[in-house]
Amino acid sequence: MNAFVETRSNQKGMIAAIAAVALMALFGFGALAIDVGYMMTTRAELQNAADAGALSAAHQLANTYATLGSIDRKNYVLTSGDKTLILNEAGKFTKQNKAAGVDILLKTTDLQYGTWSRSTGALTYVSTGVDAVRVTTRRDTSANGAVATLLGGVLGVDTFVASATSAAGLSGISEVPAGAGDFPVGISKHWFQGKDSPCQSPTEIQLYPTGSLAGCAGWHTFDSWPANAAKLRKILDDMKYGTFTSPQIIAGTTQFVFIGGTVATDFSNMQALYDKKKDASGQWLVHIPVYDSEDCSNPNDRITIVGFATARITQVLTAPDKLIKANVECGIMPMGKGNGTDYGTLAAAPSIIQ
Repeated sequence: MNAFVETRSNQKGMIAAIAAVALMALFGFGALAIDVGYMMTTRAELQNAADAGALSAAHQLANTYATLGSIDRKNYVLTSGDKTLILNEAGKFTKQNKAAGVDILLKTTDLQYGTWSRSTGALTYVSTGVDAVRVTTRRDTSANGAVATLLGGVLGVDTFVASATSAAGLSGISEVPAGAGDFPVGISKHWFQGKDSPCQSPTEIQLYPTGSLAGCAGWHTFDSWPANAAKLRKILDDMKYGTFTSPQIIAGTTQFVFIGGTVATDFSNMQALYDKKKDASGQWLVHIPVYDSEDCSNPNDRITIVGFATARITQVLTAPDKLIKANVECGIMPMGKGNGTDYGTLAAAPSIIQ
């Protein structure tokens, strides 16, 4: 009888011990599940901070180029002053985001500069011709401190670390709103193909007359069919008086109706528009579509627009020369969407690329 009682007592003791161990395991797994969720939330918060920092840094990069004006952007080296402004702007926005309850401060070494390929998305770290930035946000021992676990101490894990990265870049204009196309001329894609940079000297292009490598351009009547001298003349006059609104232009989709030849009969109207628009130095900044052509022959009929450039008209000569010259510029267009091909003019609005 005593042996039976003792056996029952031992069994109860073993069951109690097993139950205690099982409860500890369950509590440990529960604590682990809670902290895994906490880690994932912290990681998402760090990603939000990285995205905000990258976009603000790229926007400040655009402001830097806009301030510099016409430069060979692909050969420009960011100065220490440029980098300080970009870092401060990025840090302002990462700090506005919290991760695990802590403001995210940005280390200098966690902001990297480079160029990116629109076709592959690859980012190459350089200091020259920068058009993209990468931001890393952290909660670790090097920045902002490791994160204390909620219940992980039960398993002997008191802290964890987390980080996130985001890259934002500038790109060519892919779309401009109605009214942004302010001159009825386009430049052939062929003119850009032989250049390492759209801003590489010489940047001068002859807008009139066209049909040669020097004048690798063509007149158009926007999307109005058919193109003829009378219609072009009406557009030029309406632009002069501010009564013409150009259509929305989407690269790869919009087709403009081009008119071949030199349109000599409209030259006086062209000059009148130039005289109305030029500044005190005799220059006029215009936004020009780039049309899909593999040569510099006079364009005719409907041709697809593949991108956008900016040019400054510098010279208009009357008869007998009848000549219009301009310099293609690299810069930032304040209106329009990015993610287009770079023909010298970038969109002011950056986008997340990685």
